[in-house]
Amino acid sequence: MNIYDYVLEKLAENKRLTDPLVVRYGDAEKILNLSNDEIAKILFSTQIHEESIKKFLENKSEFNSNPKEFISRYNLEVERIRKTFGVEIISFSDKEYPPQLKKIKEIPLSLYVKGKLNFNYEKSVSIVGTRKLTIYAKKKVREMTSELVKKGFCIISGLARGIDTEAHTSTILAGGKTIAVLPYINEIYPPENEPLSKEIIDSGGAIVSENCFFSRQYNRSLFPQRNRMISGLSKGVFIVEGSRISGSLSQYNHAKRQGKIIFSLKPIYKHEGDYLPRLIMGQQGNWVTSSEDIIRLLGEKRRNQKSLYYL
Repeated sequence: MNIYDYVLEKLAENKRLTDPLVVRYGDAEKILNLSNDEIAKILFSTQIHEESIKKFLENKSEFNSNPKEFISRYNLEVERIRKTFGVEIISFSDKEYPPQLKKIKEIPLSLYVKGKLNFNYEKSVSIVGTRKLTIYAKKKVREMTSELVKKGFCIISGLARGIDTEAHTSTILAGGKTIAVLPYINEIYPPENEPLSKEIIDSGGAIVSENCFFSRQYNRSLFPQRNRMISGLSKGVFIVEGSRISGSLSQYNHAKRQGKIIFSLKPIYKHEGDYLPRLIMGQQGNWVTSSEDIIRLLGEKRRNQKSLYYL
């Protein structure tokens, strides 16, 4: 890993601060060597809260006063994380860093990983949705996930109860690899999915998060925040079912902002979980009933993008 990526993220304490800098310079060490005046010119022209910028500049001044001490301290912290939690840290500059995450807002400069993130992201689909799924949804998730895996797709989800669990389990049973994106790496939630998390890793998949805490600093806001990574890693997002108050609504909003192609299971009767499918279809999303539908629509988007490129 590149320790400068890790240091920059820690000093900033806010990914909204690092985004415009990384997009402009692409190199954390170069950013840390910029003057505070240069950084202030860039950040004060954004919508970021002034106090957050000032705190970052104060932290950076401390770093610049003794960079060797800071680098040594953070190297020790990284080693402690590896030994305590058994995770590897992949940084923004590493060749293993998923290329699709570099296109999202609030790019995580450090990823905490158990397993391996060596996937073909050109063939990746997120499968997410309600915890209270219908029998029909369970059947279709198992069937469609298995078929996508056999076509070489990596399946990405959030290890939650319900549809997420079905997606991960079906991938493993079909002999595929799956990525579970968590709000924090050092605790599996829900706890009953601890055995499933081990199966994901043993089958060649990965558990990944942008957060690692030595103490209980996390909160529930991290759950919707991690949804931007679930859709960010994917070419398409399949939101199977979701009610009006479902956490999947957050997933839908992230996918829409990222310009992902969004699918939902076509409802066969009226029920609480058909709210999101009907919302998605009403906003030019796509109802699907088979893996062939998903593959066809992803192919159409790819061809349209190539056509636009050559215009």
